[in-house]
Amino acid sequence: MAEVKNQNDTSNIAQRYANALFELAKEQGNFDDYKNDLALVSDIFSSSRDLEQFIAHPVVPQDEKKAVIEEIFAKHVSANVINFLKLLIDKNRLMYLHSIKNVFNDLYRKHCNVMVAEVISAIELSDENKQRIVQKLENIYNKSIELHSYVDSSIIAGLILKIDDKTIDGSVKSQIETMKKQII
Repeated sequence: MAEVKNQNDTSNIAQRYANALFELAKEQGNFDDYKNDLALVSDIFSSSRDLEQFIAHPVVPQDEKKAVIEEIFAKHVSANVINFLKLLIDKNRLMYLHSIKNVFNDLYRKHCNVMVAEVISAIELSDENKQRIVQKLENIYNKSIELHSYVDSSIIAGLILKIDDKTIDGSVKSQIETMKKQII
């Protein structure tokens, strides 16, 4: 039960901070910059265990943490995003950065009428095939499509498409499994 409460707390905290940053981006009319800055910062934190540990360490003074944030990101992200990171340090909320980024991205997609689609194939799809999938989905859903493509050789051939809460499984593996069930 405590784990569910912690997930709800994380979700609520991330939602509040992401909403605040999203409103700032809306006022300034530069959603893409904020989205890209958050992605960059999140990626750097994800790839640097030392940085994460330094920032999370309770003995390191907040001013030192802020100075490191300023030094690392000043040339790469906007002053508002740096100030946002400093606020997260002040409030001891930087641990929620990845969740905040994800919620911000969801708000961005909703605002910009974008849907995320995942396509899983046995081999890497060509750019031309990806573009055809995007065009078909955009025609069907009347929204812009953000396509994420993955390779899973275990599906043998065909595609698995996940969009919204729907999964269309056109893989050979799925067809073989269906035939097995029918035989049994």
